[in-house]
Amino acid sequence: MSVQVQCPHCQRKFTVLANLLGRNARCTKCSEAFTLTEVAVDTKPSTPTGSNSPPPAPTTVGPYCDLELVGRGAFGVVYRARHQVLGRVVALKLLLPETLSEGDTVPRFLREAQTAAKLDHPNIVPVYDAAQDHGTYYIAAKWIEGPMLARVIPDNGFEASKAVDFTCQLLAALAHAHAQGVVHRDVKPENILLDKAQERVQLTDFGLVGILGAEASKLTRIGSVMGTPPYMAPEQALGDTRRIGPASDIYSAGVVLYKLLTNRLPFTEPYPEILSSIIAVPPPPPSRYRPDLNPRLEQLCLKALAKKPEERFASAAEFAAQLSACRIALSPPSTGGTPQPPPAASPPVSSLPMQASPNKGLSQRWLVAAGTFLVLSVGFVGLAIGAFFVFRAFNSNSNSHKTDTETPERGYYKKLDEDH
Repeated sequence: MSVQVQCPHCQRKFTVLANLLGRNARCTKCSEAFTLTEVAVDTKPSTPTGSNSPPPAPTTVGPYCDLELVGRGAFGVVYRARHQVLGRVVALKLLLPETLSEGDTVPRFLREAQTAAKLDHPNIVPVYDAAQDHGTYYIAAKWIEGPMLARVIPDNGFEASKAVDFTCQLLAALAHAHAQGVVHRDVKPENILLDKAQERVQLTDFGLVGILGAEASKLTRIGSVMGTPPYMAPEQALGDTRRIGPASDIYSAGVVLYKLLTNRLPFTEPYPEILSSIIAVPPPPPSRYRPDLNPRLEQLCLKALAKKPEERFASAAEFAAQLSACRIALSPPSTGGTPQPPPAASPPVSSLPMQASPNKGLSQRWLVAAGTFLVLSVGFVGLAIGAFFVFRAFNSNSNSHKTDTETPERGYYKKLDEDH
């Protein structure tokens, strides 16, 4: 039996099998993830209002006012709002009323706030407040001026150094979360925000967070598949919640690095076929789409995408350390990314790869030529001086010899003197 579903982001409708309802999918039009939910088939012309249209913005929610809609997900809507007393601008996430009937929605929503609130890291969006106002559950987080990372990836990927920098920042955030016993489980560029200068990344949306330890069994369903399929680790695709842990986030970070380098995903099949590929098919090397990619960087990316958790990096910190070491050997910016403005000052020599300079070779050849010319010139002058003294000595001996020997003419005149 087939039913109709609709993407809540772009409003495009699809026909899917009824047994797929409730699962996560990715829209083929806008590439946003959403939960497959049946919608009524409407034979009348579509109108702006409907079950999937965002609800009218409330005037105020708790202490927040001036609400401005900025986005909508499968479970909530996000507004830009202002605290009435403090005047601070925040990102206000409201839980959709129609999701309240689902048993785990409210606990998961509040768990997101509680988890993010205890994480204090420059690469994690801080949460300020969470509460309920007349049946409306909300979370207030820091407002980030910059764009979503997913929206600024160049067509051919970032230059390698930029992709590595962003991934290292993401791994720093994950390392901090893992140290607090928190697994994100939905790491993807759509959940990573950039600051206004587009230099610092900040991880957000801990809605699918897993808690390590005894509490984990209370918060997850055995056999459930949760997350965004293209970024899921194999153990997530299998629904094996007992094996989901920090290594699962490391896998997702590897997919993010893959995406930043190539603007492609390792697997792109539709759901649920993609799960089989994630579980059993080796990912294509990123150099297939970017032949100039540093081999060591590709090796690190593929290690993060290993099928078995134990074959990946032991921690997010180790992954970041390996990437940082690799960054030193990266070649100058390639044609794969958007040209970056030149730095204000030249980087230290120690941070650059050793490379012969064409100008330096030219200078060396010029010096050799000049030295050879100088040596030859000195030799020529020496020979000239030596020849001059030899010639002078020869003339002196010749004149002395002529003084002692009579010429025929002189003998003739001498003879005339004697006759007279």
